[in-house]
Amino acid sequence: MVSIEDRYSYSRCQFLVFDRSPSVSSRLERFLDLANSLTIPVTRCPSEIVDKSLLENLAKGLRFNFKAEIDCRNMLFLCGGHLEEQISFSAHFLLETGFDTRLIRDLISVRDVEHTQFHDQRLIHSGALPLTSKQLVYEWIATETNL
Repeated sequence: MVSIEDRYSYSRCQFLVFDRSPSVSSRLERFLDLANSLTIPVTRCPSEIVDKSLLENLAKGLRFNFKAEIDCRNMLFLCGGHLEEQISFSAHFLLETGFDTRLIRDLISVRDVEHTQFHDQRLIHSGALPLTSKQLVYEWIATETNL
């Protein structure tokens, strides 16, 4: 049985950041400063156009071991970018590839608020877990002994 500390440890996290969302940029940069201070790996995707070949190349550079126990996998957090474009396509690709994909929803912008619920429901149904940056920090504080 895996302990809750191991399951939610920030040492099991990595961020994939899309740099195309000015509406969340200041909050995103503050959150990434926290991630850097905790030595959490951050991979940035500067391209506005996200396609399969770009994601395949990005996935090769991620540090995860797919042989980890299923309930203790490393977590890949997506943030920045637009839900309808970079985030939705990337999340589906990464889920299909085997990544435990999480969405930091308050650090993801939306172009069409009216249809946000449909994108969210589809991503949740596919296996992505939405959460907020505050929730994530609270989980780290509750489970880590060296913060």
